[in-house]
Amino acid sequence: MDCYFFVDPKLDSESVSIFWAESVKSLVLNCTTYTSKNTNECFSLELEILNCKHNSVAIFGGKIHLSISNEFGSVQLIFDKKVELDKPMNFTISVSSTMKILEQVEAINRLENILTENSILIEKNDSTPQKFANPEILFVYDFIKSGNSQRELARNLFGNDAIINDWDGISDSLRAKTRRIIAQGKEFVNASVFDFF
Repeated sequence: MDCYFFVDPKLDSESVSIFWAESVKSLVLNCTTYTSKNTNECFSLELEILNCKHNSVAIFGGKIHLSISNEFGSVQLIFDKKVELDKPMNFTISVSSTMKILEQVEAINRLENILTENSILIEKNDSTPQKFANPEILFVYDFIKSGNSQRELARNLFGNDAIINDWDGISDSLRAKTRRIIAQGKEFVNASVFDFF
């Protein structure tokens, strides 16, 4: 855990209470600053045009801890080095296998929602694994583990119209697709992150 220190003498613990307030869900992402000119391979964030509240604090080792939030939620970003908050920031996200994968996926989705809600163009790295880019597999795993049937899952994923009269009446391809995504969810949870990707 990084230790906080305040680089501005006017900054006190009240100023950064947003980072540990009970009302703020702890969705934290580790970010690596991206210096290449090819911004198609990273997230891009410009606070000056982002219609959000934001707070930042320098933490031990020169890292910057930034919280951004709007009416849809909040997310916290920890940058690997000092960044200039008044300029566009390009960065990639490091997903850690030692942290809760579901929370990291939720945090990435939250970040994307905040950025796209403000009409900011962001592009994810093209090499992002397709299975990771599709959070359906995580939803599916939780849905089935909660005791729901494959039929209920198909209705949730593909809509009520996709299930004609009953589970026996749907097409074999839709049933196969449902079973395949269940298998992917189990594979994701049972394998290590490195084996899966």
